[in-house]
Amino acid sequence: MPWLSKARVESYDILRVFIDSNNSVNVICKDAFVQMNMQGYHLEAVKTALFGFGGHVVYLEGEIVLPLTLGSQDLKKTVMTSFTVVDSPSSYNIILGKPTMNELRDVASTYHQKIKFSVGARVGEVRGDQPSSRKCYVEAVRVDQSKTRREGEKESKGISPLISEHQLNIPPGSHPVKQKKRHFGPEKDKVLKSTGKWKMCVDFRDLNKACPKDH
Repeated sequence: MPWLSKARVESYDILRVFIDSNNSVNVICKDAFVQMNMQGYHLEAVKTALFGFGGHVVYLEGEIVLPLTLGSQDLKKTVMTSFTVVDSPSSYNIILGKPTMNELRDVASTYHQKIKFSVGARVGEVRGDQPSSRKCYVEAVRVDQSKTRREGEKESKGISPLISEHQLNIPPGSHPVKQKKRHFGPEKDKVLKSTGKWKMCVDFRDLNKACPKDH
């Protein structure tokens, strides 16, 4: 999809705008949002995480509804747009996703680097910026590679509790149980596994009693 030369959000002209019809949300970068100095606007809290962005999980700062204007002069269109504010290094300032594209009823062309949309009985359009598009693409690849290297250098174990968390269903009042070491007996002690290693048995009966099934 094309990179637009600019779009107007509220009373600000925003450069580096990316059209992504596969994206399920409209995104505005936190750095751009801070520079807009949107005093008087309140971010609605968002508890979910956003997946994508080079396969990474991005945690959200919040959501905000702002007027978005595309086009120029008398061939422009304004729609109220819900933006998700994300704090993540990027080469864009905003991404316009499927919700806004449906609202505009636009037709996008990667080849012609432009989008067209109806303005009453007429047709408005916004052209892409090819030099900025190439520059942003190179920067996006660089940022993604750098982030991948950083994540590869640090130890990454398990899943963030913000995504999924497991807990043992233990009734209140349960206490840790320490069992004494048991032996199989002289005859069974002589029996080895087929691999030649010793057998070991762990008794989980007390643990199972303290963890009733939760269907």
